[in-house]
Formats: sequence, structure tokens, C-alpha cells
Amino acid sequence: MTKTTIVLLVLFILISSTFAEEGVNNQSDLKLKVTVRVANIRKGPSLESKIIAQVTEGTILDIISKAGNWYLIVVPARADKPATSGYIYKGIVKEVRGTEAIKAPPKIEPKIKEKKKIIPMEPLQRAVQYPETVPTKKMFIRASFSMGFLQESTTSSWTETIYNETATSSLDNDIQKGSLISIAFGYRFSNSLGVELGADISSRNLDGSYSSSIPHPLIFQANRTAEGTGSYKLSENSIFLNIVYSSRFSKFGLDLFAGPAYILSKATIISEIAYSHTYPYDSVTLTASTTDVSQNVFGFNVGANILFYINENIAVGLNARYLNGTATFETGTGIPGLEITLGGFKAGAGLKFLF
Repeated sequence: MTKTTIVLLVLFILISSTFAEEGVNNQSDLKLKVTVRVANIRKGPSLESKIIAQVTEGTILDIISKAGNWYLIVVPARADKPATSGYIYKGIVKEVRGTEAIKAPPKIEPKIKEKKKIIPMEPLQRAVQYPETVPTKKMFIRASFSMGFLQESTTSSWTETIYNETATSSLDNDIQKGSLISIAFGYRFSNSLGVELGADISSRNLDGSYSSSIPHPLIFQANRTAEGTGSYKLSENSIFLNIVYSSRFSKFGLDLFAGPAYILSKATIISEIAYSHTYPYDSVTLTASTTDVSQNVFGFNVGANILFYINENIAVGLNARYLNGTATFETGTGIPGLEITLGGFKAGAGLKFLF
């Protein structure tokens, strides 16, 4: 072999190496085969580059060159467009030769119009499009602390015969404002509609004042009067089932809810007023006896939560709610029963956790 022949051979090898692209064999039988259902072909080697065509799984493509993680390939011609070139990502194709590289008629998908709500599958990121009616966070827990504004007073009176004269008695009950702790677990059927099951723990002070006019045992129409007071408790625990309507405006949200409630109440009430006196019977002393009476009643509740979303999982909010039910507490003695309105208007603050 002459020196001239050796020089020419070395120059040929150098020139071939220079023009060969990274990782691409220049053999004519090297092709690309699409390995995903629908692959995007872009104008440039970037995910931000415009999509110019789409090809289906199994399509065989001719390679022009390779640039980094992208192949420059021949985009087959179709009825409305001539053949052109474009870039396809290496992760959604494989290099093939021989019988695998026998070209099948390519199926070119038209570019998806922007009006359609279909998100094409990206090479590195598969986007999942949820229907608008299905929430990404289906369950939630709501907890709050509220102050009650309901306050009422009741008055009852009765008579009885003592020493052949009429004795009169009266009882005033003042039901004070109270507080409420509420917790609920919910499930959303859609972004706007859901249901929640929850419970309340609430209590109020019940202040009683009583008085009696007792006839004198020795002197006719010489009644003696006495009075007394006591402080007792009224508990109003409840279970509720609400339909919840939700709306979201960026960081802010609004929940509206309504539904039936089952209120489990218990009150400590005065069941008997006894008197005592000593000679010369100029005065009497009254003593009140109490008993705990439970009443369970059905009611309803309605309300709203104004929310601020700290993130997609936690929101803080202000709430307003009206809970209503009526219970009558009977003593079973001569003292009339006590009718109390339960619940009332309440307002407070709380947290909502979504998951």
C-alpha cells in the first residue's frame, strides 16, 4: 500500500467522523420507531417549541441527525402538507434496523386545535386532564369554635293549698349565651357539591331565681315571703348531616350548608321548692331541689363559611350558623315544665383540611 493510499484513507475516516452526528449511525437502514400511543413532533428541540405534527405508535421515521436528546427527522407528507422536518424526543422512540425498519404507512395526526380540551401527552410529562365535575381533593375535615348569641328568659308560676290558704310560687329561668365546638367530616361529589356529617359540643349557664308566699300557720291572711337563687347548666350536643355547596375564587372560597340536626340536650332544673320555719313563724326559708332532665329533639341548621386557602390542603375561615330546636323539660312535680329554644345564631372561626 502506497503512502498516498494511506493518507487518503486517513482523510476519509476523519471526514466521516466529523459529519457523523452524536449517537446516530449513518447506515441507511437505521430508522426510528415510535413507542408511545401518540407522539408530538416539534418545530425545534425544546418542550416549549410549537407542535407541528403528531404520529402514532409503530410509525417508522427517517433520521436526519441527532442533537442532544432530540432527533431531527423527516415528517412524512400528507394530503394537506408536503414532507418537512421536525424534532422528536429520544425517550419516545427507539432505533431499529432490518425487518423492524420496514416502513409502514405513517398515521399523521392533525395538530390539536386549541379549542379542544384535550392535553397531548408530553415526552417527559404525561398530563392528566380531569373532568371539571371531579374534584382533585375529595374529602375534607372542618373544625371550628363559635360563640352563641341566643339568650332567653322564662317565667312560670303555680299555687298550692297550705294551712287552708293559697300559697303562690314563681320561678324565673335565665338561659345565658354559650360556646360551641364543632367538627365535621365531608366528601365532595364534585367541585361544588358535597355532604358532611358532624357533631357539636355546646353548653350554657341556666340561672334560676324563685320566690314563694307562704300562709302563716297561726294568723289568717298573714303570708310570709321568701326567695332564693341558683346557677345550673344546660348542655346542647348535636349531630348534623349537611348538604354543602362550595365555590372557589383564587385564594378565597365560600361554603354554604344546610341540613337536619338531632340535638341531645340535658338541663339541670328546679324540681321542688320546700319551705321551713320556726316559732313564732314570722319568716320562712326556701330550699330548692334540682334534677337532671334529658330531651332529644330534631331540628335544622343552616350556615356559611368564608374561607382563605393557605395552600391546596388547608384553609382558615370565618363561619356563621343558625341551629334551631325546641325542648320541654318536665319535672314530674307540681312545678311547670321548662320550655327552652336550643341552638340559635352562632359565629366563630375555624380550619378546613382537604385531602
